[in-house]
Amino acid sequence: MAILRPMVRAAVPVNIRARVHWALIRHRWLSEVFANIDPSMEMSRVSDGTRLVIDGYPRSGNSYARAAFLQANRDTLISTHRHSPRSVEAGLRRGIPVIVLLRPPRAAIASALQYEPSFSPGQAIDLYRWFYEDILPVADDVLIEPFAEVTADFGQVIRRCNQRYGTDFVPYERTPEAELAVAEMIDQMASRMFRPEDMAHVVARPSLSRRAADDIIGILDDRTVTRLDDLNALHDDVLAHRWQPD
Repeated sequence: MAILRPMVRAAVPVNIRARVHWALIRHRWLSEVFANIDPSMEMSRVSDGTRLVIDGYPRSGNSYARAAFLQANRDTLISTHRHSPRSVEAGLRRGIPVIVLLRPPRAAIASALQYEPSFSPGQAIDLYRWFYEDILPVADDVLIEPFAEVTADFGQVIRRCNQRYGTDFVPYERTPEAELAVAEMIDQMASRMFRPEDMAHVVARPSLSRRAADDIIGILDDRTVTRLDDLNALHDDVLAHRWQPD
């Protein structure tokens, strides 16, 4: 698989590869097969040794959550970055704690359109709706965590996870040194997938070279903007299932 990947990338247009990728991770059993045989999906595998699943729509704090968790809990096997409810379901079937990340649709989709050039606005909107509509049936069994709180105080997210599931994960302490280590881990993850000249606008942390969400949304046609804003109700429905300690 690793040997074939460069040949596939050279021969198959990026938009076709993206369509195949998203079709595979949506399927209930192909998603598991894909994650287990493709080396690029290694971090999203869910096994009996996995201790935590963290997943969400792309650009919803996935990389930060992974890096911050591992900064505090080194050598702990976790599953992240499948961007599919299938990984959430796989974790729940095994009785593994699951954290689902949730970002408001305008910000998440504007960021996704810059990160993933193969996305059309319509595809990005459809993916957001698919992900969270499929999360709703299991929302009471997972920990829903908003993007703003994940990136501001991930230590508290871990504490809620420990309370919710009876786990003993070490809470992340947000110090300048820890944040530097997290940024370095995020950069290392991105460097394995992107060219150096693309890093500034794709790396999953704040960047001055990235366009503002309003600039991205501002060039969309009215029908697309209406479809995007219709997702606010879905966002709020998912958020309403957020677990809070008694």
